[in-house]
Amino acid sequence: MARKIIFPIIIFLTVIAAANVRSVPLLVLAYAEVIFAGLMIALALFQRSRIKPEPVNRLISLSKDQSCDCSIRVKNTSLFPVNRFRLEASYGYEGEEESEMVLYGGTDKSEGFLKVLLENEHCGINRLKLNKIQSYDFFLLSSFPKKLNEMMQIAVFPDETLKMHIILRSSDINTAIEESYEYPVFTKNGGSEPEDIRKYREGDPVRSIYWKQSAKMNELWVKDFMEDTKFCPVIEVSTAKLMNADRDRSDTFYRILYALMSGVLDVSDSFILRCACGSDEYRNYHFSDKKLLRLILFSLYMKDLNLMHDHYAPGDLNPGLTLRFNPTELMITADNRLLKIFDTSVSDDEINNTILII
Repeated sequence: MARKIIFPIIIFLTVIAAANVRSVPLLVLAYAEVIFAGLMIALALFQRSRIKPEPVNRLISLSKDQSCDCSIRVKNTSLFPVNRFRLEASYGYEGEEESEMVLYGGTDKSEGFLKVLLENEHCGINRLKLNKIQSYDFFLLSSFPKKLNEMMQIAVFPDETLKMHIILRSSDINTAIEESYEYPVFTKNGGSEPEDIRKYREGDPVRSIYWKQSAKMNELWVKDFMEDTKFCPVIEVSTAKLMNADRDRSDTFYRILYALMSGVLDVSDSFILRCACGSDEYRNYHFSDKKLLRLILFSLYMKDLNLMHDHYAPGDLNPGLTLRFNPTELMITADNRLLKIFDTSVSDDEINNTILII
């Protein structure tokens, strides 16, 4: 700052002295100083137009509590290295007040890199925005800011080991089996219409055991079902009330939802996600792979259900079970029967130890 003030003062004093003394050398020096100042200003403007910072990766995905080394590439397409620049940035989760940061660096004639270490303590989208860059000339006599519109998004997901324990009631299973003789309903045994009963063979799922017949025969029997329709529970969520929720509640919601979906896939080949974002109407999506659970959360993070269009499930549903997860009360119900209410302080271990009897 002192150089920016002192140099114009020197030019002014040189011009005054040259005018008063009428000295040709002083006049030449004054002209040289003015030209030099103009060149420094032109160089700073030129460098500003030729320097461009941008994130190396615009989207990063990682698990909660993992540190993120955010690399920023600073491209320099001019013929001169950039002696020094000042980069202003901000970061924070969506819906919260962003924190400001200032980075300093320099680059040669091609490019340079800056490293930013961000902590990711909550599930959701953590954003790093590049707002302004200010490059200086070689003598730090002039500088001009340049507004930026660059952003890096960090998708923070729950720990992949999160999973609730889901237990299917045997009485419900037998009821569904018996009803299936007369009505083609979804059952918890994997089919919609009975085909035959047989003795239990090693490897048969426990949920397919026909308990009534097994009790009569004093040995295990299972019910074979046709493969036209499989037990496919519905998980219903709406994120409308989540938009104004604080960061802790949102984080808890995403962790519980991930654990619930993972647990359901342990007792069922697939599930239907019945979901609504904001004012959108409910849509149905079919999933059968745990690897896609992050896609579901990312779609909710971005409030864009179209990201799941490849899994869209048109048509009416006739499920054997509907689980509803209320994001405001953090409450899970099964066919209007309360199963569990969580607190925002719930830990991952407590979620993993949760047992839902449905």
